[in-house]
Amino acid sequence: QIEKIAERAIDWCAKHHGRSKFYDGLPMVEISHERTKCLRAEFDTDNNMITVYVRRNRSVKQIVQSVIHEYKHYLQSPSWLDRYMKLEYCLNFTNPYEIDAEKFAQTNWKRCMGDMYR
Repeated sequence: QIEKIAERAIDWCAKHHGRSKFYDGLPMVEISHERTKCLRAEFDTDNNMITVYVRRNRSVKQIVQSVIHEYKHYLQSPSWLDRYMKLEYCLNFTNPYEIDAEKFAQTNWKRCMGDMYR
């Protein structure tokens, strides 16, 4: 169920915000039951993969927000994303790519969920 929700959110993002110029296809989805301290999801630039940590996402809303946030990272330059991630830890919102991705998620999650449930 979680994987289907994540994939539908990715499809919605692709339809409304386009595909990345840095990757050949849409990101794949991986569901993890691993416990993480602060990550609800993450984008792996090497494998074009969004991992959703189910223990940190307690609702459909959080899953959709997390996937949209990571989709924004998929659209961003992977070399700059990796540089910024090496300098930052967890939820440090001084990282401009994290700020951009969080704004993107907050701006789009309601519309995405509305369209998904129509």
